[in-house]
Amino acid sequence: MRRTESRDKTILGIGIAILIIVITVSGYVIWREGIFRSRVEPASKEAIDTKKLIAEVGKLLVLPKDEEPAMATVTDLAALKDKPFFAAARVGDKVLIYAKAGKAILYRPSERKIIAIGPVELKSR
Repeated sequence: MRRTESRDKTILGIGIAILIIVITVSGYVIWREGIFRSRVEPASKEAIDTKKLIAEVGKLLVLPKDEEPAMATVTDLAALKDKPFFAAARVGDKVLIYAKAGKAILYRPSERKIIAIGPVELKSR
């Protein structure tokens, strides 16, 4: 009987070793091939920021629904000093530009306030 018990333990040990090898190799293949990784590109930080900004401004003002605005950040007040629209602007303010609607919105995220709304005239080259 001792030989049978010893033989059973050996077979059990070999079976467990094979199982561990199969699980390890499978895990590596899954990781390497990215089977569970998302196949969709994650949204860019800029796109996420723009959507958040649109949602914030949309709570204060009815926004055009038929277009996605371009977004810009005020970084250089000296370059904007001759533009009346930016008279009250501060560095860090955001501008939403709705080209089709012909509207620009200057928004200050730090205060959650709309600073200015004005027409947009896009010059063609």
